[in-house]
Amino acid sequence: MTPLYQASNAVEAYMILHLLEQKGLSGRVDGEYLQGGIGELPAAGLVRVMVAEQDYEAAKAIVDEWDAAQPAQVHESAPASGGRRLGMFAAGVIAGLICAYGYYRTPVTIDGIDHNFDGVPDEHRAYSPAGRPVKTEADRNLDGKVDYITAYGTNGILESAVSDDDFNGRFESRQTFRAGQLHRRETDTDGDGFHDLRSSYRHGVLQSVEYLHPVSGLPRRIDYFRLGKLHAEERDTDHDGRMDTRILYNASGEAVANEAIRQD
Repeated sequence: MTPLYQASNAVEAYMILHLLEQKGLSGRVDGEYLQGGIGELPAAGLVRVMVAEQDYEAAKAIVDEWDAAQPAQVHESAPASGGRRLGMFAAGVIAGLICAYGYYRTPVTIDGIDHNFDGVPDEHRAYSPAGRPVKTEADRNLDGKVDYITAYGTNGILESAVSDDDFNGRFESRQTFRAGQLHRRETDTDGDGFHDLRSSYRHGVLQSVEYLHPVSGLPRRIDYFRLGKLHAEERDTDHDGRMDTRILYNASGEAVANEAIRQD
């Protein structure tokens, strides 16, 4: 992860993070809590928005566009009383919105779990003042480094996660959730910045796995599952972007049929 935006406070940082998520990019906020708890946050307590290195340019363009759209402050030497009242009213509304956003989103309560009883928490959870979960950071292989980070919506429901599944310090996988259930998982298996493996879930149950071409982004192979077992496979054998061959499997995982897919 690389720093994208230096925020003045956690509220501003989460506003930027939410903006990125609306554009399909993921990230995280560092420095708003747990300073020194996992050894990766800045000692000065600065709040930063972090993104994956391969997403930096796209994320920076989004932030720059947002920043350019912000209205410039106008200073008047003798504003009219009506304008002053309107300005005070607008300032009050904005302050109220910021306070409400902060009340529901800014993490102020943190707890931790020490899974291996070594005296160091391996999982940290942050909650808003309203008691809703905001973020979780976990060290799953107990090596002292965070390798799984989840993010929750304003309603307290799990929305997204990033993970380092080979524990090499790089978050190569990202997950999205619907109604708190895993919906999609995308993984960059070779570290080239392209998520070439895409798994789809229904109600948290694996349905299919797609192997994507790094240039076209189209699937070269799709595996279909039932109750965790592979029951069918489709392949693009002539590399024209369309599945042309289907292989069927029995309950023992043996291929029992090979057929051409009709092209309409």
